[in-house]
Amino acid sequence: MTTPLFSIITINYNNHVGLEKTIASVAGQSYTNYEFIIIDGGSTDDFSNLIKSNENHISYWCSEKDKGIYDAQNKGIAKAKGDFLIFMNSGDFFTTRTVLDNAAQFIINNSGYKIYYGNTNLVEEDGVKRFLAPPKKLDLNFFFFATLNHQSCFMHKDLFVKYGIYNLDYKIGADYEFFLKVFLSERQCYLYMDELICDYENYGTSANTKFFDLIVKERAQIHQALLSNEQLKRRERLEIQMLGRKSSVFKKVPNSDRLKSLYDRFYYRWYKFITK
Repeated sequence: MTTPLFSIITINYNNHVGLEKTIASVAGQSYTNYEFIIIDGGSTDDFSNLIKSNENHISYWCSEKDKGIYDAQNKGIAKAKGDFLIFMNSGDFFTTRTVLDNAAQFIINNSGYKIYYGNTNLVEEDGVKRFLAPPKKLDLNFFFFATLNHQSCFMHKDLFVKYGIYNLDYKIGADYEFFLKVFLSERQCYLYMDELICDYENYGTSANTKFFDLIVKERAQIHQALLSNEQLKRRERLEIQMLGRKSSVFKKVPNSDRLKSLYDRFYYRWYKFITK
């Protein structure tokens, strides 16, 4: 396989400090075969000056109103020319300057897969980092209750041609729907790489406690749309099993209310429980 071209797509809205951090992270990569696409939702802060001062690192940018994060990501997909896409929201940053180098080498050495996924650091508002490592081998049990972080996934652009872009019917769960749709159709296209890809802020839309009910609602809708009756029954059995033992799981978490804002970590704990 030839050296892959990465399309790094960053979504931003009135987050000057975060975007500056993301730009610096991308610009500092030792690997240079990438394009950097920034889709801004019409920021009213100092966005344009930040772009002008970093335009030599940016391949394409636009600033206009959108219909939400997935609409913005779809705009980025439409402009992307790379072999593999990775979505880094403003405020997210690569953990080291060799992340893209390491990812490219891994993809070259393990060609033939469509989604390469790695590890992430979840950064809370107080600055505390929590390491998240998804399973080395994915199965449906994982996707019943969990998802991958798009900040740690390199996704082949062909997937968006084959399965479509993000579904705007979902405000929070469109990336989850995409991952599940791909898994159900060709589960062997995922490959884990034991690499810490990025730090991402855990206080965006999908991490906000007031959106937790919407997350649950949308995932239930996605399950109804994509899973078979037998798969739905299997998920229900696992959920009942989990809820029957929930006290033992909740004891591992200092404050159960934090599960709502840290739902990714919660689902990983859930998955680890049901696979014991």
